[in-house]
Amino acid sequence: SHPRPRPIPPTPSKVLAPPGHKGAPSHAIPESSRIYYSDLLSSFREGGRGDSLSLPSTLSNTERKFLHETARKLGLVSKSVGKGENRKITLRRPPEVKNAGGADDSGLPRLRLGPR
Repeated sequence: SHPRPRPIPPTPSKVLAPPGHKGAPSHAIPESSRIYYSDLLSSFREGGRGDSLSLPSTLSNTERKFLHETARKLGLVSKSVGKGENRKITLRRPPEVKNAGGADDSGLPRLRLGPR
């Protein structure tokens, strides 16, 4: 009689951390917070509140992750600075892109994407 092979336990493809901890998915924050932060970033992007927006160090890792992802989707620049309980996120609007040498591109053909 041959010894039976030991079964190999399944390994999860990705272990998720609990909300608020490093590695937690950004959608783990409450919907009310996602709505609040999305509205805050959208209004900042549209021109309110100066050149940068700094958020408090009381945000969790998961909230900062959500803010970084949302900022990227909205075309904003985000950066976290500090360590531990002093870590906070600052958001900026990207610098405006200008034509090299101030060239006039009004004579160029219009680019159309997608079906006509």
